[in-house]
Amino acid sequence: FPRILHHTWKNAMIPAKWKNSTGACKTLNPNYRYMFWTDRDIENLILKEYPWFWDTYRNYQYNIQRADAGRYFILYHYGGVYADLDIQCKFPFDQILENVTHYDIVLPQGPPIGVTAEVMFAKPRHRFLELVIHSLEEANQWRVFPYATIIFSTGPMFMSNCLMKYEHKDQFYIIPHEIYSEKLFINLHGGSWHEWDGDFIFWVYTH
Repeated sequence: FPRILHHTWKNAMIPAKWKNSTGACKTLNPNYRYMFWTDRDIENLILKEYPWFWDTYRNYQYNIQRADAGRYFILYHYGGVYADLDIQCKFPFDQILENVTHYDIVLPQGPPIGVTAEVMFAKPRHRFLELVIHSLEEANQWRVFPYATIIFSTGPMFMSNCLMKYEHKDQFYIIPHEIYSEKLFINLHGGSWHEWDGDFIFWVYTH
């Protein structure tokens, strides 16, 4: 895995509430190149390298969809580690990866099902991420509720569906949720886009 840590935000001003979480990941991984991406940086990457996706990207209904899609293109292009700003690291990445380097993709198990994309480890130009970025256009559909639209078009259910379609599952390591959330990382839960419909859908999947 390339030693690169990717963070994204709408502009260069990281909110104060996430300074500690982002700082911890950087401090624990001094041997990693740090790449911070603003919305404009992601737009430039897509316009320059993936212009076929630009119309879909700019016409997403929700900003979080652009943020989700952007991280997939970044990780496909460069590889390395992507982490949400509200994810606080507890261990160096090299220590987390030392026993799974023979895998190509490492993702956390997501509650209640599937995987989550709030932390992702990937090798560049991987065929799974190629599948992901080329599945975004087809997945861009309205699904009655805003939350459902987001999670199935660009979010964790979209990623989980891509994983189900991908044939070579032996290339993946899925971090068990109890290890990911209790031992390796702290999630400060910055998902401000979650609304009542998100709670309803979560209830449906857990009952």
